[in-house]
Amino acid sequence: MIESHYDWQVKDVDQPTEAAQQAAEQLKIDPMIAQILINRGYDTIDTMQTFLTPDLSQLHDPFAMHDMQKGVDRIQNAIMNAEKVTIYGDYDADGVTSTAIMYETLDQFGANVDYFIPNRFVDGTALTQQRLSG
Repeated sequence: MIESHYDWQVKDVDQPTEAAQQAAEQLKIDPMIAQILINRGYDTIDTMQTFLTPDLSQLHDPFAMHDMQKGVDRIQNAIMNAEKVTIYGDYDADGVTSTAIMYETLDQFGANVDYFIPNRFVDGTALTQQRLSG
């Protein structure tokens, strides 16, 4: 097993505070979860509830990202012209997950889609011209 590089300090999780106990009771959640939320700065019932029940209105506008429209246009053009679209993913948990989501989404839109997830021991950790040129 790989040894952790961090000494995780999880304060009071196994002995939730009175505030955590009260929040847990109101929110109908485990006191340990309430304590974790408190430890992370969610210190009111409202902030905890907002975190625990997210909705789409909390998301930022993706078109606020630089050149997002150019990216959308390029992908739409590739789909319309049956060009091959390759998703260059990452090997960590969020990278594999986001690659799968992108793959399924593009596939549903009818894209000629493929993916590549590098092996960090063979391919390294950076996007390379060799990988981009296929």
